[in-house]
Amino acid sequence: MAKIWTPLRTWATGELSTAAMFNAQLRDNLDYTGDIAYVEFTADVSVTGTAFVDVVSSGAITYAATPIMIEFYARAVGAGGSGGLTLNLRDSTTDLGKFFGLSTSGIANGVYVARKLTPSAASHTYVISAQNVISQTSTVYAGAGGAGNYMPGFIRIRGIPS
Repeated sequence: MAKIWTPLRTWATGELSTAAMFNAQLRDNLDYTGDIAYVEFTADVSVTGTAFVDVVSSGAITYAATPIMIEFYARAVGAGGSGGLTLNLRDSTTDLGKFFGLSTSGIANGVYVARKLTPSAASHTYVISAQNVISQTSTVYAGAGGAGNYMPGFIRIRGIPS
């Protein structure tokens, strides 16, 4: 079931409040602001050629037409060779745009990006994909976490009040 944000109610003096009203206004709205999806990746992702390579996916989730925040983190992103690398936000196979770009033979540490959007009321599969500008080998870095290890990368989707 999709988490739904209920617009805040203006209470009238003397109005009889019911459990259903309070649940919609408090419990359900607080639930909506939590994580809708949180998926980690714990190993480096190699990006070869120029095709999209999926780094991490939220999985298919049915959304209401209410605002969400999509967040992504990776320990580092490194572009190989003589071309750049982009990280793109996709809805299944539909490219929604570039999140992040890195120029020739560069490395960026602690990459965090976020995007607010309002999806249609339907099933969506949000994916962070990497794509080389030219044919080369690049890497999106992540670790398993724990003592002496780098932290995992992730995609997180959470509801935000409208």
